[in-house]
Amino acid sequence: MLIRFNLGNFLSFSATEFGLSEEISMIADTKIKNKKRHIVDNDEIQLLKFAALYGKDITETKNLVKAMRFMKDVILNGLPSDCQKVNCPDQTKPSYFELEMMIHNKYYAYGFQVILSQAEFTSEWLVELKSDGSERIIYEKGFAHTENRLRLPSAKEEVMQNVYKWIKEDFIVYSSDLNQPDNLILNEDKTYIASFENCKNRDEIYAFVQEYLKLAEKMKIQLIITTKATKLMDLKLLRRDEIWFISRRRTKNHSIYSLDEFDDRFDKNLEIAYLDGRFDVI
Repeated sequence: MLIRFNLGNFLSFSATEFGLSEEISMIADTKIKNKKRHIVDNDEIQLLKFAALYGKDITETKNLVKAMRFMKDVILNGLPSDCQKVNCPDQTKPSYFELEMMIHNKYYAYGFQVILSQAEFTSEWLVELKSDGSERIIYEKGFAHTENRLRLPSAKEEVMQNVYKWIKEDFIVYSSDLNQPDNLILNEDKTYIASFENCKNRDEIYAFVQEYLKLAEKMKIQLIITTKATKLMDLKLLRRDEIWFISRRRTKNHSIYSLDEFDDRFDKNLEIAYLDGRFDVI
């Protein structure tokens, strides 16, 4: 299952004002006591089974999905021949990609950095994350100019093969919009990322998410969607930490943040608050 996805200096996402990567996290807020069936809890970590992302325009949300898809494609197929044409906030610096995942109740962080304008990797790493907060470096390397390929796809070590297999088979990123929610086929132990930006029927999206959450009660599964369906902003349906926004609220480039970051009480209409610009998106 996905724990976090981190990225920096790719398309409209730069580093934050603190020099950190942007991230979307599926770690549940333990202070939220309702809707416990929306999470997977193994007594060490609680992970969300669902997240909905909103942006002011399609570009904002699509770029996050593109970043996930790009990372997966690079791992499976290597750098694309046209990678030097990818627009990055700083063409001279590396783009940063990292996935944190849970595999067989163990936790890993795998990532790499690459200067896309030069089509050159600069670093690659795999770290085991311990439940006590410590880390064990499994693999870490820099790149010489004569060697410009990731090690993970060809690694013989079992742990690296498990991580590669999870990315290849269990981290499923749809590269195009799904016009109908029913086009999405869901299976156990998978993490799905899908865009429903072209689906205009709010009631259809709402009904689909309702059915998904019922299904997810009995399954170990995750779904992250991008959508314009503000009807989902219903705390009777979703938890605060399941609602995410992408906007330019902090820098000229895009930032990712959760409704859970806001201190407001939401006994008022959340959808109306969003449309009124309360969350710096509209």
